[in-house]
Amino acid sequence: MLAIVTANAVHGGVETIVEMHSRLLNAPVYVAGGLRDPYGSCPFDYTRTDTPEDFEQALQFSDAVMYHWLPRWATDIIKKLRIPAIEYVHRTDTADNDKSVPTKVIAHSQHIVDYLKTMGCKAELVPYPLEVDTYPLATGGPRVGGVTSYYSIKGLDTIIRARKLLGGHGELLLTFYGSGADLPRLQLVAAEENVAAQMLGPAKDPKEAWQEYRLAISASTVEGGTPLAILEALACGIPAVVPQLPGCMEIKTRALEAGVDLPLYFFDGTSADLARVMDQVLHFNLDPTKGREAMLKLFPPGEHIRAIRSIIAEVSK
Repeated sequence: MLAIVTANAVHGGVETIVEMHSRLLNAPVYVAGGLRDPYGSCPFDYTRTDTPEDFEQALQFSDAVMYHWLPRWATDIIKKLRIPAIEYVHRTDTADNDKSVPTKVIAHSQHIVDYLKTMGCKAELVPYPLEVDTYPLATGGPRVGGVTSYYSIKGLDTIIRARKLLGGHGELLLTFYGSGADLPRLQLVAAEENVAAQMLGPAKDPKEAWQEYRLAISASTVEGGTPLAILEALACGIPAVVPQLPGCMEIKTRALEAGVDLPLYFFDGTSADLARVMDQVLHFNLDPTKGREAMLKLFPPGEHIRAIRSIIAEVSK
């Protein structure tokens, strides 16, 4: 039996992937000592393992384990038990788990694989974890912004200031879904800039949250894998504006190589350039069905989970 282990019971890109794997692989999820679903937004069922003793007992009958960034005590237990293990790395700043523990390391972004090589770690690239065919086509609406979290690394202050510079477009409603410690500061920024910004709680089901969006925006400042939230928006046929980070540019390159016209647009990281690109995209007459079709070509249904099943079988031999 495969066990899936993650640090926190919360919400976000990692948690979306954990839910997918638990459901499609019929695997239990263990949360290693972290957050206890404080917002009621965790998308998967789980068992808490708050101590090394709890964790060791939970894993003792597992044939293999797949884990995401964990506290050191948890990886020490996996190493002690000598269970075949797969480490799933999502970002460069969460790549520091002990690489002598996993049987195999995987990532869904080529630049993460390349980064791990600089650490002396050989990682395998897997297809992006997105069930495009399960995302309904957006119905359209006044919202711009995205499903995110309220931390400084997300660059939401850049988006708020870009909305002020954009001007006009009075029908637009700058809206974010998320949680995080930076919320009070972001609310202050919006007030100082005199920008109306909805900063709502976390979206347990992003598929529903995206339905009224006209434009998805990411302004992340920290390098990581391609933001899953942006891929979800694209799967709903919503155009997206993103920073020039490798994870985002990788998707555009892949689309160009496949001859697919993907509505993914870039800005240079500044509020001024973001406002400029937003204005351009908002004036485009984009057909959402074409964006959706492009995503289906780039991410064929079942591609990711087939690769994961193959890797599980390989490490379990």
